[in-house]
Amino acid sequence: MQMTLGFFEHSTVGFPKVVLKWTVEDHRVTSAYVTVKGIIVQPWTWYNPHPMPLIQGELDSFDAWVRDRFSEDVTVQG
Repeated sequence: MQMTLGFFEHSTVGFPKVVLKWTVEDHRVTSAYVTVKGIIVQPWTWYNPHPMPLIQGELDSFDAWVRDRFSEDVTVQG
């Protein structure tokens, strides 16, 4: 089966209100952004220009960024 369109979300354990969202069209990531409490706050830049084959490493990088940036913000933790 070939994926032509997919919408994905990822949040770090303990930080449910900080979400990475991205879209895949024809095997290419076409957009990626971070939402905090449901509001888009910034685009997300992947380390790898083609993140899907290495997605676990990319998500680990996002998790580390979230823990570093939001560790003292109890409004996004859960």
